[in-house]
Amino acid sequence: MLVLRARIFEAQRQKAADERAASRRTQIGTGDRSERIRTYNQPQDRVTDHRCGVSASGVETLLKGGNAGVLLEMHG
Repeated sequence: MLVLRARIFEAQRQKAADERAASRRTQIGTGDRSERIRTYNQPQDRVTDHRCGVSASGVETLLKGGNAGVLLEMHG
């Protein structure tokens, strides 16, 4: 009976650990380039927000801290 109880407990513990791991993976992501949020293209003076598919010009100004409203407008 003790062995059976231990096996059931271990199975439940493993199932809970697997569910936590799966949930964590979906929240964190893989970090691949395909999960990028924003691209700063300095040669073309363009910022692209990939979440909403909007591009704006003025990378240098934006990186210096000015014109931050452009980023807020991207999410409309």
